[in-house]
Amino acid sequence: MSGAIQLCAGALSDAPGRCYSESVDRFHELSDAKVLQLCTGATSTESVRCYAELRARGTYTEDQMITYCATRCALAPPPPQVSDPACLNQALARTNLALQSAGQLCLGASSTGPVECFVAGQRIHKLADATLVQMCAESTGCQYYNAPAAP
Repeated sequence: MSGAIQLCAGALSDAPGRCYSESVDRFHELSDAKVLQLCTGATSTESVRCYAELRARGTYTEDQMITYCATRCALAPPPPQVSDPACLNQALARTNLALQSAGQLCLGASSTGPVECFVAGQRIHKLADATLVQMCAESTGCQYYNAPAAP
C-alpha cells in the first residue's frame, strides 16, 4: 500500500501507474523498490523508454540507469523532464569522459547537444574536461504546474 501512495502522491495524471505497469511487464529483474524509484513523479512513460535504451546497451548498472532515467522534477507538467539516453551513449562513444563525468554532462539533457558542445569545446578551445562538462551541461530548472484558480 505504501508503494502505491509513494507512486501516486501528487500525480497529475495516470502516468506513474502506466510507467510502473510497463516497467513491471518489461523489466522482470527490477525490484518493486527500483520500479517505484524509476516511476515516482513520472509525467509519461519516457523513464521506461530511457531505461530500456540504456539497458539494451549493456554498459550500465541497474542503479546508474534508474538514477539517470528517473523523472527529475516530480511535479513537472508534460513534457517530462527525463534525461535523454542518447546523450549519455554519445558522450561515452565520442569523448574520453569517464561514466560519472558523462552522466554529469548529460543529466537532464533533452538531446545530444551537450556532447556536441563538449566535442566542439575540446577541438576549438582546448579547455579542461571538467570545465567543458560544467559549461555544456544543460542547466534547466524544474517547471511546476500551477492549477488555474477556481472560478
